[in-house]
Amino acid sequence: YKILIIYHINKQKIYKMSFYNKFLFFIILINEAFSARNLKMIQMAIRHGARYANNPQVIKDKPEYKFNKQKRGQLTSVGMLQHYNLGNLMRQEYIVEKQLLSDKYEFDSVFAFSSNVNRTLQSLQSFLFGLYPLRTGLAIPDNLDADLQQAPYYQYVQQQRQQKTGNFIYDNNLKFALPEGFYPYVIQQDTDNHSILQFICKPSKAKLKAESVKENTGKLEEFYKQFEKQVQEIGAKVNINYTLNVSNVSAFIDWVTSQRYLGITYNITLEEYKLLNYIKTLYKAIIYFTPLQTKLILTPYFRFLLKQFESKINNQNTYKITIASTHDTQLQPLMAVFKLMSNECLLSYNLQQESETCQLMPIFASNFVFELYEDDQDKQHYVKVKFNGKYINICNGQDTCVYNDFKALLTEYIQEDYSSYCDDQCLPQDKQSIFWQISFWILLAIILIILVVYLYKIRNIFRKNSVQAEQIKIESNQQL
Repeated sequence: YKILIIYHINKQKIYKMSFYNKFLFFIILINEAFSARNLKMIQMAIRHGARYANNPQVIKDKPEYKFNKQKRGQLTSVGMLQHYNLGNLMRQEYIVEKQLLSDKYEFDSVFAFSSNVNRTLQSLQSFLFGLYPLRTGLAIPDNLDADLQQAPYYQYVQQQRQQKTGNFIYDNNLKFALPEGFYPYVIQQDTDNHSILQFICKPSKAKLKAESVKENTGKLEEFYKQFEKQVQEIGAKVNINYTLNVSNVSAFIDWVTSQRYLGITYNITLEEYKLLNYIKTLYKAIIYFTPLQTKLILTPYFRFLLKQFESKINNQNTYKITIASTHDTQLQPLMAVFKLMSNECLLSYNLQQESETCQLMPIFASNFVFELYEDDQDKQHYVKVKFNGKYINICNGQDTCVYNDFKALLTEYIQEDYSSYCDDQCLPQDKQSIFWQISFWILLAIILIILVVYLYKIRNIFRKNSVQAEQIKIESNQQL
């Protein structure tokens, strides 16, 4: 079937070939048809779902301010639903269709980790609930003693509360451990001492931002003047009582966007939303994503990504999927790396025309998927990348890249002297490197102790010899 498709596509060219070239073409065609690239692993980077505004001070004079201040930055029900739906789509593609993953959760096949923020943690939980939905959890053993199903929570035997044992039995006669066969997913938390999923990078982050603001404020003000009247009209719809400018428009856009996902539109049109999104995209690109900032943001994640792929290639990794729950701060630089946007194209952006190579900032639940394939004949490895479910060109205009070329592309964005900008704690260290560091300091301590003991003994010998020499001198003087 594959041969027929390729033949049909190229039949006009084949007719014009010489007999020898036709023969070579069909040899290559047959080889291609019977070779296959097997999907070995995928890695995902996902922005959290819809949230409450990060900047509720936009409406500080309004009654709803207190509520939104309490909910600041928290995941909404819509954000949960977005990630559940995304997980369900991934289940259909990578479990049902491509059969990469088991249809039941296996902890040694799935590595899920999140930044240390509520909205990313809850987004990842929602995603996993879609990837492994109800009735895919674990059953308890048959003939298990009822007493062993209870936690040891007793006050007095005579006063035990009535214990209601869950009886989660379904048509397949399995008795699940948790209601509806729910599975308590394992989620690793990327702590504040790391920068894999959230740009922490002390002490340079604040300094780099301040430098960027100082250098680019004038450029942004000139850019903003083009749309100032339209933005003020949108501000009037929201009924704010202050003037929008370069310094506060980003917070305003965040408010409007977050409210839209709560069903509050303020009668703002889709064209106006796109304008606001464009302004914020360019603002963030210029202030937060200079070439150096982009490298510092992506270095920890790219190191993680390549390490996981290479350990898989070397059969040292059981994971079939890694899922990173993160922020737009990580995804927008990724878009720049893979030529989905750039500062140059944004400065001449056409609001009326969509472009695959000049997209706006990643919306809630946007995602990258990195797929690792292995050729079953030559064992060569390849990578394909999807953004929001669509394969993108990554190497020489092709959507498939030899692994070494993919690695070279990512390596260009790894800052080798990362630790000179960011605290060393920002870099994730593997156990082996920590072992050698500890061993080095222990060995150094032992050497110092031996040296001190040796010097102490030398000093004692010297003092003893000095005393003996002094005694001999005294005895000689007495004899004289």
